[in-house]
Amino acid sequence: MKLTEAGRRIVVEAQQILSQVDHFVSLASRASEGAIGRLAVAGQAVLNDILVKTLRVGVVTALICGI
Repeated sequence: MKLTEAGRRIVVEAQQILSQVDHFVSLASRASEGAIGRLAVAGQAVLNDILVKTLRVGVVTALICGI
């Protein structure tokens, strides 16, 4: 299979995104263990709920997928 220039650019971007996701998962894992301090999010209660749920889903999904 041969990628076009656009395809190559998309692959590079996707690799960078996945690398950032790996870093985020590592950081979130360390934070959940207290290894790098405590994470506190201030703001509207509704937004905090949404953010916490989103982070939990993201971390659990990453752990399940082995990211």
